[in-house]
Amino acid sequence: MYNFKLSRQAGKDLERVYRADQKLCQRFLNVFETISEDPDQGKPLRGELRGMLSYRMGSYRIIYEVHRGKLIVVVIDLGHRGAIYRQ
Repeated sequence: MYNFKLSRQAGKDLERVYRADQKLCQRFLNVFETISEDPDQGKPLRGELRGMLSYRMGSYRIIYEVHRGKLIVVVIDLGHRGAIYRQ
């Protein structure tokens, strides 16, 4: 099982989600746990985001990278699918 960390941006986004919708925030936390158990579930990204993965959670996406040597999953960003890839 991998540990997971949040980037500064992901932490801010999660706080924003928590203030707006605590159930959605809990869904994100559940997905973080799922990803930490099997980090290869995400879709590999291309282009500028090459080397990162995207996990689909309904109309939301979680962008993360896996550090296998350290057994860490770093959540880079999370948000609605319409805006997440533009950042």
